[in-house]
Amino acid sequence: MSQRSFYAWLLLLLLTACGPVSKLNRENLSTHLDYNFAASAPDYTILHVDSDTSVLVYRIPVEDVLRKNTDGNFYGKLKLHFALMPGYNQTSILDSGSFIFTVDSGAQELTGNIKFKISRSQIAVMRIDLTDVYRNFSGFRFVDVDKSESGIRQFFSLYDENDKIKFNNFIYPDQQFNLRCFAPAISDSFYVSCYYRNFPLAAPPFKEEDDKVFSMIPDSVFAVSVADVSSLRLHRYGFLHFKLNKSDRNGFTLFVLPENFPIVNSASQLIESTRYITTAKEHKELMASAEKKKALDNFWLSVGGNANNAKALIREYYSRVQHANRLFSSYLEGWRTDRGMIYIIFGEPQSVYRSNDSEQWTYSTMVNSPDLVFAFKRVGNPFSNNDYSLIRQLYYENAWYMSVDQWRQGRAVNSKE
Repeated sequence: MSQRSFYAWLLLLLLTACGPVSKLNRENLSTHLDYNFAASAPDYTILHVDSDTSVLVYRIPVEDVLRKNTDGNFYGKLKLHFALMPGYNQTSILDSGSFIFTVDSGAQELTGNIKFKISRSQIAVMRIDLTDVYRNFSGFRFVDVDKSESGIRQFFSLYDENDKIKFNNFIYPDQQFNLRCFAPAISDSFYVSCYYRNFPLAAPPFKEEDDKVFSMIPDSVFAVSVADVSSLRLHRYGFLHFKLNKSDRNGFTLFVLPENFPIVNSASQLIESTRYITTAKEHKELMASAEKKKALDNFWLSVGGNANNAKALIREYYSRVQHANRLFSSYLEGWRTDRGMIYIIFGEPQSVYRSNDSEQWTYSTMVNSPDLVFAFKRVGNPFSNNDYSLIRQLYYENAWYMSVDQWRQGRAVNSKE
């Protein structure tokens, strides 16, 4: 997907940076799920440098920030404001700050970090408003902050082969990386638990299931010197959990994923992620085909009815798959998760509201149907803070089959095209 302009991302959100403080769980987050503008959104991550110092690390694309002529030179101006709150349903502010950045004429991105105050053993949420001052448009983002224990994931920082901080926690096979931990009293070694699992696909939203129990028993374990992490080369898909002590539950999870992730482009990956709209027989035949790409093209052509419509369906469907990978990945690739499944089939919801431990999505444009509401509960696990499980209900069955049938009739559900 080509990168869209920073201005378009701001314009989409249409939110001013100032105004009265409100509870964060009253903010509609639906625009954050628009895949057309994901590539140009800022990146943020939290790092606890030590027990007393925490920083917001940022990378902001600025290529299309509006510049004005100042004494013969063109400069842009950005304003970043953050407010740290105890939770999504509270209005008290633990810390806040505003910063003005001057954007040079040739700049493409801004990087840096901002210190903020958070007490030890505290969990909070940070709202970040970013404004293109000369355009007077802003976008906002929520970032969870967790300092509840020493040695949890926000005491770790992942770096790429060029020693630049990464704003995600995945690498590709054989890719060089480094991992640093800033927790107090760090040991000389990391204790690493390895998990290689074939996780099942998310079940349909009406199929009630018992909560899945994740086996914490690793497939293998090893210790590595902190100084030798950069020499590791990981060859196998899966994830590794780095801990400071053998008995710890929390730590940093590193995912080894197919090259080009979150993009899905191999024939096998494309077929796998189409499982939500294929029958068991179709899926089996596609996977067994000697010419998978040709078989998949024929599937979409039969669904679309003609080449142009098939191309439009392919573009829409796999854009959703890839954006689900960006937004919803936990210990699963995003498209395999409950939120990924709903997003792929039903599209962008009209409203998204988040609390400390849940999200609620509402679709109000389903044809011949009342509003459709999906509720997700956050699942606590040591590998990811982005794990949400759908509260399944039988009444979703009709809406599910109607939407899948719409795809199979050659019409994308909730398409913006």
